[in-house]
Amino acid sequence: MWASWLSAGLLILGALLGSLGAHLQFNPMLAVAGISLTAGMVISGFTECRLGR
Repeated sequence: MWASWLSAGLLILGALLGSLGAHLQFNPMLAVAGISLTAGMVISGFTECRLGR
């Protein structure tokens, strides 16, 4: 259960940071947004394959 909440939080955080970073044209913020989005996608994979489902 916690993995789905963590995944959703990272995806939303990444989207918000990416939007703000693009608006401000601030590359380090865009890098953090990309890492957050990637981590959210990886963690969402664990919500799909849990317990052999």
